[in-house]
Amino acid sequence: GPGGRQVYLMEAAPPSLVTDCAILAEMANKVDNPWTKAGAYMGLIFVIPVAGYAGYALGNYLGGKNGGDIGAIVGVGIGFFETYRQAMRIEGKK
Repeated sequence: GPGGRQVYLMEAAPPSLVTDCAILAEMANKVDNPWTKAGAYMGLIFVIPVAGYAGYALGNYLGGKNGGDIGAIVGVGIGFFETYRQAMRIEGKK
């Protein structure tokens, strides 16, 4: 505030509220409904191809003899990593 000390939400909140927020955040990251889980996994179908194409396009844009090939390989690798990360989120694991 003007002329005063800034107080952040987590600093001003009671400890029980901070704990409750952490529990709710953990629950929000886990998908329990099988239909919701299936939908979330269906959305992952596009991650690897889109990441691969984005890497290919970026590699071609940046140039070089094998820029597109190297970009595609890096893009697919990043796509696999993101797919794994999202699958762990869907299953509620870190």
